[in-house]
Amino acid sequence: MLSRRVFLLSAFAVSGLPLLTSVASSTGYSSKKVLVLSENGCSDSSAFASCLPVKPIEADPSLLLQELDKSLREKEYEFVFGLSRDSNFVLIEQYAQQNAYRLHYHGSHQYQRNTLTHSVRGNKEILESLSSQLSGNESWTSVLGQIPTLSDYADESMLSGKIESIRSAPANSSGHLVSWLFKVRQA
Repeated sequence: MLSRRVFLLSAFAVSGLPLLTSVASSTGYSSKKVLVLSENGCSDSSAFASCLPVKPIEADPSLLLQELDKSLREKEYEFVFGLSRDSNFVLIEQYAQQNAYRLHYHGSHQYQRNTLTHSVRGNKEILESLSSQLSGNESWTSVLGQIPTLSDYADESMLSGKIESIRSAPANSSGHLVSWLFKVRQA
């Protein structure tokens, strides 16, 4: 497992963003605040970050960790959302859970030969939407970028599904990434 310092040096791009008004309105929220985390250095995570209005924070890695911890403690964001390596997800999960954020979606995206397999867990709304969009979509990372708006998150049950598409791993791919969404628990 990576140390915290190595994890932070992997250049996590962190940004809070209010989702577009039309998207937020369609889900019944006047606005959603989302903290988006994405690793640099991998073509798939770079494509994911380019689909969202993510602005990387250029700062000392220790300051980045402090900012993340502070934001989660203060419940500054309704959602914490990202695409990363599994080892980095584990660190984010620890911070999220200790600050009353609950996992509402998790996806594992793995290239094998000429196949990309998405093993996903989430509520029925998320699984139905992902199943219809991921199977033939070349731009799978842009589909993932829609996850915060795919559900009202009232249904907290976690169903599982597997979606496969024919797709070769791009150059500079990690081969395996995870996507995830945490939602703050309401008091």
